[in-house]
Amino acid sequence: MRCLEVWADRLQDRDAKPQPVHTVAWLSSAHLIAGAGSLLLGTIYAVAVAAFNGLVASSGADKTVVLWNYTFGEAATTAGAVTANVGVQLTPAVKYSHADSVQCLAFSPVSGVLCSGTASDFGLWNPETRSVTKTKVSSKITCCSWSSDGQFVALGMYNGTVSIRTKLGEEHVQIDRGPSPIWALQWNPASRSSRSLASSSSPAKPANSSSKKQHHLQDANAETLLVTDWSQTIAHYRASGKLIGRERSTSAGSDGSHLWSVASEPLVRIGPLLELGDDAWIWAIAMSPSGQQLAWCTQQGAIGVSNVMFHTVHALHGNKYAYRSGLTDVVIQHFDSSAAGGGATGAGGPVGVRQFKLSCRDHVKKLAIYQDKLALLLPSRILVYEQPSDTVQQHPLEYRLRDKLDFAPPDCNLLVITSSHLLFCQESTLAMYDFLGTHERSWRFPALIRYIKVLGGPPGREAVVLGMRDGWTYLVYLDNAFPVPLVQHASAIRCVDVNRARTRVAVVDDLDQCCVYAMDTFTSGSASKGLELVYQESGATSVAWNHDHDDLLCFSGRHTLTVKAGTYPALVQPHTGFVVGFKGTHLYSLHQYSMTVSQVPLATCLYQYMDRKDWPRAMAVAQLGVGTDADWAALAYTALEDVQLSVARQCFARVKDFRMLAFIGFVQSQLAAGTHRDLVVADVLAMRGKLDAAAELMCARGHAARAVAMYTDLGLYEYALRVARANGVNAETVLKAKALALRDRNDHEAAAETYLQVGDVGQAVKLLVQHGAVERLVVVVQTLGDKLDSAALAACVAFFKSRGRVDQVANVLKIMGDWKALVQLYIGQEDFETAFKIVDERGLAVEVRRAVDLAHAQYLLTKMEDFAGAMAAFERAGGVIGPFGLSGSRSRTRSGKLASLLYAYHHVFGYLADPFTDLPQATLLAMARYLVTHMHSTSWIPDMSRAVPLVALVRLARDLGAPQLCVDAAKLARGYRLPAQWQAIVDTASILAAGQVSKDGALLVTEEELVPICFACSGNVPLLLLDPRCPTCRVPIEFAMHAFDALPVVQFEVVGEPPLASAAASAPLTISTGGDDGEDPMVHLISLATTPAKREYPIKVDADTATKKFKKDHVISVPVTSTAAAQTPATRTYYRILTDVAITVVHLGCPLCRFDALGLQQQQQQQQSEGHGVKKQAGSAGASRTGGGSAGSMGRTAETGASGGGMGR
Repeated sequence: MRCLEVWADRLQDRDAKPQPVHTVAWLSSAHLIAGAGSLLLGTIYAVAVAAFNGLVASSGADKTVVLWNYTFGEAATTAGAVTANVGVQLTPAVKYSHADSVQCLAFSPVSGVLCSGTASDFGLWNPETRSVTKTKVSSKITCCSWSSDGQFVALGMYNGTVSIRTKLGEEHVQIDRGPSPIWALQWNPASRSSRSLASSSSPAKPANSSSKKQHHLQDANAETLLVTDWSQTIAHYRASGKLIGRERSTSAGSDGSHLWSVASEPLVRIGPLLELGDDAWIWAIAMSPSGQQLAWCTQQGAIGVSNVMFHTVHALHGNKYAYRSGLTDVVIQHFDSSAAGGGATGAGGPVGVRQFKLSCRDHVKKLAIYQDKLALLLPSRILVYEQPSDTVQQHPLEYRLRDKLDFAPPDCNLLVITSSHLLFCQESTLAMYDFLGTHERSWRFPALIRYIKVLGGPPGREAVVLGMRDGWTYLVYLDNAFPVPLVQHASAIRCVDVNRARTRVAVVDDLDQCCVYAMDTFTSGSASKGLELVYQESGATSVAWNHDHDDLLCFSGRHTLTVKAGTYPALVQPHTGFVVGFKGTHLYSLHQYSMTVSQVPLATCLYQYMDRKDWPRAMAVAQLGVGTDADWAALAYTALEDVQLSVARQCFARVKDFRMLAFIGFVQSQLAAGTHRDLVVADVLAMRGKLDAAAELMCARGHAARAVAMYTDLGLYEYALRVARANGVNAETVLKAKALALRDRNDHEAAAETYLQVGDVGQAVKLLVQHGAVERLVVVVQTLGDKLDSAALAACVAFFKSRGRVDQVANVLKIMGDWKALVQLYIGQEDFETAFKIVDERGLAVEVRRAVDLAHAQYLLTKMEDFAGAMAAFERAGGVIGPFGLSGSRSRTRSGKLASLLYAYHHVFGYLADPFTDLPQATLLAMARYLVTHMHSTSWIPDMSRAVPLVALVRLARDLGAPQLCVDAAKLARGYRLPAQWQAIVDTASILAAGQVSKDGALLVTEEELVPICFACSGNVPLLLLDPRCPTCRVPIEFAMHAFDALPVVQFEVVGEPPLASAAASAPLTISTGGDDGEDPMVHLISLATTPAKREYPIKVDADTATKKFKKDHVISVPVTSTAAAQTPATRTYYRILTDVAITVVHLGCPLCRFDALGLQQQQQQQQSEGHGVKKQAGSAGASRTGGGSAGSMGRTAETGASGGGMGR
């Protein structure tokens, strides 16, 4: 630590007499205020500056404390208070008095409370209340100081006691130090700063005193109080009054003109800090807020400011750094990647710090570190420490004392330690000692040694590089008495370093030039000529080679950091500090008084080596920790392009790219099989996506087909075709692959075009047909139809038919020559003129002509209503009426059933939805019952709601007085999700009906009248029936289409001949069949057929019984057709139970003209069999034009709007 004077002045009065300066204080880092003279009614003894609120307090022999507001403005001079730096204005703000002269002042750093001490009391002025609280004391107060938290104020007394009081003035503890007056005290806050100066306001004794300048260390957790007295002793105390350590004497002179620096806890004298060179007492000192400047004043009126400079005592070797802390302690830090908590390990990972602190209890003047050794130079001895073990990183860092050299060490500028020796640099001499203190060897040089660094080597034979003031650089081996001169520079050496392989030496001179010389060509005879200059860079103040790479260099200067790999362009980035070490990707730089470790991006250096194909160095840089996987992948691919398989394998293994590792195995097998290197490189380029370069390389080696296959596999068909055509390679395979790919991408038209280019017309047509490309298919058929096979043409026919393109269908059929199909096409289009023309022109078979005539006849009959023309066409066809009138009977039968359901559903839904209806409630009840009986059958339409008939039953049963039906229907309706209004109807009606239901199950009279009977077994049928069959005899119930009630008929089937139709005219018989005379014979047959042992329906009756015992008016015969393809009509026969009920059969007729084709066919067949004349039946007398009924069904005669199927009364 040194103190250099910045400026000094001497204050005099008007008579040129010196004016003593009793106190000095800092307004800011640039403004100083001092108290001198006695123009303020007395001598000024104290000046204090508040930490905030812009107040300055002054006091002195006038017993008055004045508080000033200060501002930085124009220059001003106030009597008694002289500003050394002009531009500060002081304005009086507050004034208060004491009974005695005021000796000291101090502001609280927290609350701004001012403490003023006198000979009899002390006062506490509160800035908030602007009032003063005074407290009497037993002795004169000489000094005072506030703690940094503002909780305590320490008062130094003339009687040797120290009173520590609270912020309210109450005494906390009193320290009795003896008779010697207390002249200075200061709180030392617990802070992170390892260096601080304690200012003393006490005068130095002229005889045997020195000024007290205290330099102390950080306390553990609490503030300490530093106390000095007139007996030249100094001590530390806690706020509790406990003494820390022991008192130390500070006597060191007799003239009182010296400032001495000390280290606190324990107190260690360091040496003189400032010498003024006259007999004046140093009256007061003060440190600036920045802690870098010291203000002082003397009794003779001298005042000045000096810069306090702290020397950095530190050492670095590899990743180990040691520095002095607080003058007496040493901190050793190890920067390890593996010690980074939570960070990634490795060369490029974050850096963790393990540290160890050594307390030497003495002034550490120099230190050195090397591998596991640490040397400390103390004033009277040398300590050598050793690290026990550095192999286990997770163990706490520790250094143990190895050797203690108790001899006066020689004065030295630099200290270096090796594995077995200590090196002392004193001016131009380098002396070597062992750890026992024995001097072994010395080297003398013609110039001053400015820089020294241990390069390493075998124990006891390490190499040391030296930089001299005269520009020479030497290499010293510890086992060699003769230094080896390396290179002579033009100016003094500031820094020097040698790379790990000792093939390059970097030198930084005072001109900020960094020069790198080659040592690999060095010989003993070339020393006089000097080493060869490799390159030179400017703007360098410090330099360091990478500890793990021989070719990486970094240097700092001009706020930049430069990283250079060999002779490649340098990488420059902003940086603050001096480079002192470079290991891996971690840069060690000294900034002010701290060591910082930062990571340097080396990716640029990596790519520079890759561009020059310097694979060993590139791999070495990558292993230092280049950072991302992308850099490793780039190195791997670049090396693979150069067929450096070993480098590529290591890189791909690093990024865990197993696919590329497998590809490297494939490349090795290719090379082992004798494949040309260029082809292997082409495969590598293809893997990297450099397809053009790969194809060019393949074609250059005569493997154009390989390039075509590469482009084809990647789907780049245009490139493949271009290469194929340029090199005479067959492109058919490419086109087929392109077509397949286009098809897979659903681009079917493009795929078809590609197939057409290949010549595969059939495949193209297949694609166009499958995916509906109508227009394109039309063009293909028109241009290439003669090249299509029959299967493709048939597919075109089917496709065009599905799209309604009749003209194209005709065109394809003409290409196929299928004239019969063409005729059928025109028949379907009702273009009979063209059909007849083709038949005539092509001379087709008679069957084709007959088919055209029949179709024409049907067209005239059904579409044109030209009955004469239709009959003429039938005659041309041979007089045979085809089965067109019977076609679709099965579907029409089902349609009739659905129509009946829809008809009933329409009226029932309208009853619920519309405000009124014209149908009686009894009819609606029958319709609802009809829907309920069929709602679980296969004929039920899914879009019809099953809840509609149930809700209608509930409502109708309520209105018609059928409570039991209402309850039963409501129970079923609750099984469905109903609208709110329907749910209310069901709930209300069911509740009311439940109260009307008889407990014994008997029905009301109104409900009994609604119960239907079964005409087969004469049993009652429940009103709510889910199956359209009698629950007793299981005979189906036939519903009338008029009112949807049960018809009194039973279906039976005649077994044997003659049929019933031919025997219907025989006389009725009254033969008894087991009952009374006149009993209906069907009743007895029904009872036999519906027994539990034998239940079958319809009832089978032999021909004899049917012809002899059934009356003619009891039999109803309905013609039906069982299947659509049937040519012979059949009949369905019913037996009327009640003959007094009129029943009318509504049969199937033409939906337009009501022409009964089925009846006509039956009569023609009967005429042929019996030889009778044909009696035309234009239709039933009661036939209604209701349309759409099922063949052979029975229905009502009146038109009701229902489907024309069924029987009616």
